[in-house]
Amino acid sequence: KVREAKAMAGDRPVLIGSGGDERNIGAFMEVIDGVIVGSSIKIDGRCENPVELERVRRFVGAARG
Repeated sequence: KVREAKAMAGDRPVLIGSGGDERNIGAFMEVIDGVIVGSSIKIDGRCENPVELERVRRFVGAARG
């Protein structure tokens, strides 16, 4: 579905707004132009918790490949 959205978008950027985490963001970044990050970088993966620096590092590392 992400590839379909990218194909339909033409020159417009495509971002994902949920579901991206350190396990799958590398594959997403092969197709999309950006990501809105939420709970995947929070302590225990819960949106009400503070950001966990180590999760951010892992996420960014995975996104950069």
